[in-house]
Amino acid sequence: MADMFRRCALAAGLALTTGWADVICVTEYSCFVGMLTGNLIKMGSGVAKHGYADALFYISVILCNLGGVCFMRALQLHMPKRAAAIAAPVYLMLIFLSDVLTWHYGHSKWHACLVAPAYGGQNVLGLEGTLKVSTTTTTGNFQKLSVGLFSLLTDGPATLSESQKSSLVIAAIVPLWTLIGALVGGFTVEYLTTPERQWRFRFVAPVQFLILVLHDFLLNPPACGRPSEPELETSSSDGESTPPNDSSPKSGPGVGRLVTSARTF
Repeated sequence: MADMFRRCALAAGLALTTGWADVICVTEYSCFVGMLTGNLIKMGSGVAKHGYADALFYISVILCNLGGVCFMRALQLHMPKRAAAIAAPVYLMLIFLSDVLTWHYGHSKWHACLVAPAYGGQNVLGLEGTLKVSTTTTTGNFQKLSVGLFSLLTDGPATLSESQKSSLVIAAIVPLWTLIGALVGGFTVEYLTTPERQWRFRFVAPVQFLILVLHDFLLNPPACGRPSEPELETSSSDGESTPPNDSSPKSGPGVGRLVTSARTF
């Protein structure tokens, strides 16, 4: 029960930061840093209206998001127990750098490219880590929730395992807390961001940093290393594959002489 509560709390926190940051970026930069489907839609609309200049921007945001995915995945492969805690300060510095550039040079939509890696990494952390859920998208969670509820109504709760039931709970939590994060993000843009105060991510960035660090300390991230290579196989006289036997005599001149001597006797 305690482990389930920790998983739900972390999924809620990660979904909260996604909704929060995406509302800020949609309002200020006209793009999504977490939900990439929206960028593809905006790119198609922008190309139709303004030409291909918008396409380059949205492709850049998507690629930066995928860069964050690759960074987190590399950490998961080599340091699975502390991947999120190691990535957290890197993502925090990138997000704060976007605010510093806005404060020093003025508004530019390209500053969103510095925010996108954090949410790409956050998404793969949820998908490939202990949570096994996307915390930056809601479509998949809504579909999982609807399929699970349909199974409950038609087949009864006995057909669902405990892990499936916990997945349904998390699938319901993510959209709810994404909405709460969007409300907080709207409040941030409306009342806490002015031309004189351009630090748009000064609240959401530390919250995400804290949740990423807590992820590794509250959960036990699974090892995500590459699978070991299979042992080499040799073919036996009957055509079946057999594993190599280290105890069998090795081939070589000495073995050949022993065999010859045995035949002589």
